[in-house]
Amino acid sequence: MRVKQRSVCQNCRSRKLGCDGKAPECSQCLLTGRQCPGYPVNWSFVQSQSQPARSRRSPSNLSNRDHSPRDTAEHESSLSNIAFRPLEETHLLPTSEAGYNLHRAEQVDFIIRSYVPDEELELPGIISNEPRPRICGSWVEVLPSLSENTDSNIILAASKALSTSIMSRGFPGRVSGVDSTRNYLNALKLMRKELSTANISSDRELLASIMCLSLAEVMFPGPSEGLNMHIDAVAQILQANGPQRYQTGVAHRLFIGFRPLLMINAIQCRTPSFLGSDNWKTTPFAILSPSPMQSLLSQAAALPTILHTLDNLSGPGTSNQNQCESIRILKCFEDLLNRLNEWEASEFNNATSPLYWYRDQDAEEIPCMWFPSITMANAITYIWAFRIICLCEMERLASSLPQPSFEYLRILKEQHIESVQISSETLMRQICESMEYLLQGEMKLFGPASTILPLQVAYAVATMNGNQHNAQLPTLKRIVERLVLKGLQSFPILIFEKNSFLHRWAR
Repeated sequence: MRVKQRSVCQNCRSRKLGCDGKAPECSQCLLTGRQCPGYPVNWSFVQSQSQPARSRRSPSNLSNRDHSPRDTAEHESSLSNIAFRPLEETHLLPTSEAGYNLHRAEQVDFIIRSYVPDEELELPGIISNEPRPRICGSWVEVLPSLSENTDSNIILAASKALSTSIMSRGFPGRVSGVDSTRNYLNALKLMRKELSTANISSDRELLASIMCLSLAEVMFPGPSEGLNMHIDAVAQILQANGPQRYQTGVAHRLFIGFRPLLMINAIQCRTPSFLGSDNWKTTPFAILSPSPMQSLLSQAAALPTILHTLDNLSGPGTSNQNQCESIRILKCFEDLLNRLNEWEASEFNNATSPLYWYRDQDAEEIPCMWFPSITMANAITYIWAFRIICLCEMERLASSLPQPSFEYLRILKEQHIESVQISSETLMRQICESMEYLLQGEMKLFGPASTILPLQVAYAVATMNGNQHNAQLPTLKRIVERLVLKGLQSFPILIFEKNSFLHRWAR
């Protein structure tokens, strides 16, 4: 008969991983975010002739073969040596060594389990069988298949950069910030080379690699200057290939992963985006219907263009032509607000539960919003941010007109807005009250990373009139402190300093 080793936890045993047997938790469970069950004291016996039960493959696509003690030791050594040493020069990456293949799979598995919310990981067949991606973060689920292509060194280097960046924040004793920076810079060098020779068939590897580097970028302290370059590169790749290429499969998942980033960047920079065209709003979803968040982004796709038109309006009160243009812009905001209202009404009518609610808690605690899913939490916080932008920009435009705008007053009345200030403050508080849901541990990195635009807008509202909203400022600062602890070290600058909404809506 064959005796189970007592130094192997059940998680590693079922996944055929080399368990290092550390107590109270093994390193393999610690690095992949699993709860280690420990090591049973009682002996277990199985017949040598019996066949082990076949388990579903994990996202890492690891081999299902049994490991002898020697295999296990070699596997442990390989994982330990590669996972915690500085990245070798990119051109020296091995392409056929078995130990490296296992390490590569572990790397990708670590990224997935660090980024994808628990509620998504628990869905059966989430990695390969879900036809319509439920969350924008589903792009990480394509990494296992893409990383198996040993010809694509860029995806390997980018995955290494992201995984070590995450490790250096969560396990600084094992992976240093210097190592993660070196890995990131090595991946950037390789990316420049790949972009110079890219063709349409390599866009999937490039997009996935850029997404890895974009997430790694916001985990470094500082202004995240490289993020805009990554976003610009993605926009060029998408436009070069056209929307039809991104209707299904890996390309579709990558498109919906980058779409929020592209939209946020266009809104922040107040520049028109190709995503606002009808072709890009409909063609990528001609086969797979959009999730609530993607549907909302389609409704709000005109916002960057409206903001750009408003900024180019020179002196609204200087001529009749400019006054007519001002009225046209106000109507564009009205149309956008109506589309947002229609989206929310449609989601409400189709939902089997409330879209959001206040969680029961002690009276002295800060009110806390809760949601049926991470998808709905993202969509609702973003629709609140979009509404704040529309209302505050409309008010700014109306205040610049030489006389009261009856069109503006009509829009407010039809939108049931008695005061833009009160409405924007209410929406700002609701955004703050939603952060507990998005920042809970089960949301991994995806939940916190998706808060950037709502928090930028909320902070702009909170600081709009000096110290008037001091009660909310400490709450916002505590939220940002929690984001930093989760590894998003660039968020303080992105929210408190490089925030394009700051000082724009002063009354």
